[in-house]
Amino acid sequence: MAQSKPLPLSKKQIKEKVASGEFILDAKLSDKYNSPTYKSRNGNIITVNNKGGFIWSSLSDMLRLFELDSENTEAYDLSNWITDIQQLKELPSNTLDVLSAELKIKLDYSENSLNKLDKYFQSQNRIDRPVFLSLVYYSCELLSQRLGGTVTVDKLDAQSGYTLVVKDKKSRTYMPYVDLIECILEKEKCSLKEIIDLESQRYKLMDGA
Repeated sequence: MAQSKPLPLSKKQIKEKVASGEFILDAKLSDKYNSPTYKSRNGNIITVNNKGGFIWSSLSDMLRLFELDSENTEAYDLSNWITDIQQLKELPSNTLDVLSAELKIKLDYSENSLNKLDKYFQSQNRIDRPVFLSLVYYSCELLSQRLGGTVTVDKLDAQSGYTLVVKDKKSRTYMPYVDLIECILEKEKCSLKEIIDLESQRYKLMDGA
């Protein structure tokens, strides 16, 4: 059964839905993803970002991220990407190989390379799957460096594969690529650097820095 697309909400719309009592803050999900997450009685989920947020038909849809149109589903679906935790060992070098080949310059996990990658990403109308997956890992690696954390995986359920996450020193979970996928979904130009900056700022606020 196909997943339904998440619908964008403005900050005002989210405020109204919460104020009406239709959606209630889910403390466990909010803590897990370090962002206000609301749930309705019928299982709908609201996630919040810096622009507003999205409403999802179910928790499983939210966890599997985004179901795009049939042409893009295979390219941007992460649900079956990491099926074995041992894949993590190869991702750091494979990611740099793919991105360096795409940009035709040597990249590393530095702010300078991030700026070059960011400029390239904003100039593209479509990102193919190998590059997309590399951007997902790259965003996690850069964020983990800033937080002094680690890139690891979480198991969603017994049937699914793993989902890539960043965990800080207090084992709080971050998924910086969620905003990246939102940009692709909405066909918007966004900054990978800005996404990582926002997640870094969220970490500092939670730590009282």
